[in-house]
Amino acid sequence: MQIQKKIFLIFLITSTFVACTKDDDNDVTPSPTGSVNPRNKFIGNWMCSEESEIFPPTTFPVDIYAHTTISNRIVVSNFYGLGPTQSNCQMEIIGDSITIFQQNVSGHEFIGSGKLLTNSTIRLTYTADDGSGTIDHVVDNLTKTN
Repeated sequence: MQIQKKIFLIFLITSTFVACTKDDDNDVTPSPTGSVNPRNKFIGNWMCSEESEIFPPTTFPVDIYAHTTISNRIVVSNFYGLGPTQSNCQMEIIGDSITIFQQNVSGHEFIGSGKLLTNSTIRLTYTADDGSGTIDHVVDNLTKTN
């Protein structure tokens, strides 16, 4: 009986020194290979400072989220300041580089490129053609807000 008490006491003491570690709260999405998907650093809420050849400089919020089925693609809402529900522009990510492939979003043809400059800064350069005959050349500087 004395040996059982000692074993129990040793077990109790050693179990008190076992530390638990908090799970990582990052909401990163693993890629199909199990590694962290590079597009995750783009996902979040951003403030866009836009310079256009046609319109005066403006600032507006954009949200970037992961494409639901294509693992190297993101979706930017409120692109070109057209409104969060009408303007979801898709972009492909390779490393820190962004490709705005040619697409029609809310009656505007967009094409261009961009780069993640820091973990909280993106620069996009693209053209916007609304079919009026004048093509807008645009530079967006995005700053992460969350």
